[in-house]
Formats: sequence, C-alpha cells, structure tokens
Amino acid sequence: MRIKKWMNGVSGGILLALAPLGAIEKATVEFQGWGGVNFATKSTYSTDFTGANFIQPTFGLTAWASQPFVLPNNLDIGLSLGYMPIFSYTSSDGKGSAITAYPITLELRYRLPYNLYAAAGGGYALTRLKINDESSNTNAAIAILKGGYQYAILENLSALGEVQFSYVMQKLTFPGSLEKANSQFNIGLHLGVSYKI
Repeated sequence: MRIKKWMNGVSGGILLALAPLGAIEKATVEFQGWGGVNFATKSTYSTDFTGANFIQPTFGLTAWASQPFVLPNNLDIGLSLGYMPIFSYTSSDGKGSAITAYPITLELRYRLPYNLYAAAGGGYALTRLKINDESSNTNAAIAILKGGYQYAILENLSALGEVQFSYVMQKLTFPGSLEKANSQFNIGLHLGVSYKI
C-alpha cells in the first residue's frame, strides 16, 4: 500500500515537472505585417504650419507570443516596430518641415470572441525632425491602444483590420539644440496579414 502511494506521488511529481514542457508545445508565435493611414492631430510645433499634411501612410511589423503555462488564456505579449509619419509641410518656395516617428512598443493583447482582439502597450519612439535640408533626432515616449478583427484565410494565415490610437510624448530638438514640446495624438487605420507558427 505504501509502495502504491509512493508510486502515485512520484508519477504525480513527474507529471507536474513535465507540465511546462507540455505548455511549451502549445505555445504559438504569430507574425503580423500591416500598413495603412495615420491621422495626426496638430501639436504645439505643427500648429504653426498652415496647409500641412497630417494624413500620412504608415506600416509596421508585430510579433505576438502565446504561452498558456505562463500567461492567462487568450492573453498574448507582443513586440511591435513601426514607421509613423506625423506631418509634412512644403512651402511655395520649396522649403519644408516634416516629423516622422519610429515606435518600438511592448504590448499585451487579449483575444476576444468572434476573432476580435484588444491591445494596449507603450514604449519608445525615435522621432526625426526635418527642416529644409537639416534633420535632428529626438527621443519620445509612446502609448498605444488598439482593437481589431482577424479573418481566417487558411489554417495559420489570416487577414486583419485594426484601429490604433497612439499618443506621442516628446520635446523636439532643433538644429542648434533648441527644444520645443510636440506631444500629439494619432489615429491609425491598418490592414494586414497574420501568420501563426
């Protein structure tokens, strides 16, 4: 009887020890490529430019990881890299100014019923300011909130559409070390494809 209890205890311990390995087998990685349009609001800096373009193309890549043993069901952790022009302006004499952000964000995504999802995150954005032929780089913080829908095409391939809201917090550094606040809000409309392995 004692031997049987001991064997049951050992086998239970082995199963408990191997549980993470089984969870690793169930882990998935999903890669998304997306592109679309970014609608930016005027900032302290860009509000001075009449006739500037605040609707710009945007694109990026996102990788999501799912790990049922570590993360709750339906919750994924992701890393996203993006190209997000904020505004551009060209005067009648050919002179101009432009701001482009390159965000790198860590995000959490919750998978909802009916192939819907919601995500939030934040991180760092390198922001490039270009004035005529001169340019300078500025560090910025960025917060992101987004929601979307995925439509299955094949077993591991799907199309996606999402809306992204982002807020960039920064001070622009001008040639000559002058700084000016430039925090602003963006709305992105994205279409893309997703592949899961």
